[in-house]
Amino acid sequence: MARCHVTNSDATGVEVRDRRDHAALQRFVQNVDEEVAVGAGVLRLVRVVGTITNVIGMSTNTEIAIMVAYPLLVFLHVLAAMVWVGAAVVMTVVRVRAARGSGLEADGLALQLNQLVKPTVARPAMMLTVMAGLSMVAIRRHMDHWAGWGLVVSLGYVLLTLIFLSRFERQLAAHRAGPEPDSARQRALRRRAAAVALLNLLLLVSAVWAMVYKPTF
Repeated sequence: MARCHVTNSDATGVEVRDRRDHAALQRFVQNVDEEVAVGAGVLRLVRVVGTITNVIGMSTNTEIAIMVAYPLLVFLHVLAAMVWVGAAVVMTVVRVRAARGSGLEADGLALQLNQLVKPTVARPAMMLTVMAGLSMVAIRRHMDHWAGWGLVVSLGYVLLTLIFLSRFERQLAAHRAGPEPDSARQRALRRRAAAVALLNLLLLVSAVWAMVYKPTF
């Protein structure tokens, strides 16, 4: 009869794979929880904006309603945009520096800041910027070309972040947790993440330029 022998190296390999699978499952659950939290935040903002719009619509004196609500929305829009662009600048600088480094420590700060800044600063600021801007468009009942470009930039930022940047960061985190990280693969992922972050920042800067100069095209 043939006998099956399980060596220590085989057992260690199975244990490592189990830990990887468990870590991947935990990251997936965490990402799902974050997306659910973002969705709940969007719904809350939509309710607030809807309340403001209803109040404006029910007012018998539209001019008074606009005088009260519109400056507040402008203030919230500009303030949130400042926070959003500031967070993007910080994260882009960190990612570019990480792309030039080597070893596990190079992307450690970027991943830590991403876990802290993105859900607590960047996402809320982005949502508030968009919702305040759409509320101003609803009050004016007209969307200029430069305002439409701001909306396109916001959608592009979200798509680039969800499709590319978040995937690269998850892959970097998985490489850091692995027993034998691939240095060449990590450098490639860092460069890709930095490139997408830089593209996002350029989009935001173009939106700020459009809001300030208001081109008519």
